[in-house]
Amino acid sequence: MIGVVGFPILSKSYKPSNQRSIQTQQEINQLKAIDQDVRAHEMAHKIAGGDLTGPVNYKYVVGPNGKKYAVGGDVSIDVSPGPTPQDTIRKMERVIKAALAPVDPSAQDRAVAAQAQMMLEQAQIELQKEGSNISVYA
Repeated sequence: MIGVVGFPILSKSYKPSNQRSIQTQQEINQLKAIDQDVRAHEMAHKIAGGDLTGPVNYKYVVGPNGKKYAVGGDVSIDVSPGPTPQDTIRKMERVIKAALAPVDPSAQDRAVAAQAQMMLEQAQIELQKEGSNISVYA
């Protein structure tokens, strides 16, 4: 955050020290809450996705107390098709579960789930085609 440059007593944003400390504590409390929400959100993806997920990456800001707080994050997930339609179906079910695992899925989370749903449906179509191409000889 960039603040006003100048002497505090001459600055328009000057506030007595007790008011500044209240605002500082409120900002720290807000950053702590955001940090907790972000970490819970990304951990939900990680736990549900298991070995399909990569490492969690966080975006941080430094609070007025000098500590780092997570304010954003992401977890990569493998959305490549499996070797067979059955494998793809199982994998995409896991991807959907991982993408929608947080209490409040983001737009990106919902987009990943939608992509996985389309791949799952395509694999189901392929599986049906394979089943209809099997002939039985008496």
